Amino acid sequence: MLGVKLTPQYIVDKNGQETAAVIPIDQWRRLQRKLERQQWFDKLKADIAAGLEEVRAVQEGRAEAKDAKDMIRELRSRRNASV
Repeated sequence: MLGVKLTPQYIVDKNGQETAAVIPIDQWRRLQRKLERQQWFDKLKADIAAGLEEVRAVQEGRAEAKDAKDMIRELRSRRNASV
């Protein structure tokens, strides 16, 4: 999945059914970092796709082109909203 080798230990109930899994903290932290990077990459891909759709809309006359100042203002607004 994310390229992190896990060595879980399982907790079982009195019937021998697995009820939980425990992994070493270093594996957990590596998994968290990889997941954060993957989420960042997925967001980047979505943002690029949205930008390309905007360009297509302008080219097809479905939207008006934005000037550079408006684009920078919008990007700053998005960045501030995510912080």
